[in-house]
Amino acid sequence: MTAAEKRYPDWVQEQRTRGTTVKKKGDTYYL
Repeated sequence: MTAAEKRYPDWVQEQRTRGTTVKKKGDTYYL
């Protein structure tokens, strides 16, 4: 896991494991 990935909350990590692209804009995450 990279330092950048560690900034994501657990639910984002779960989405990432399914191959979902996650983008962060401000304090909001977009799947």
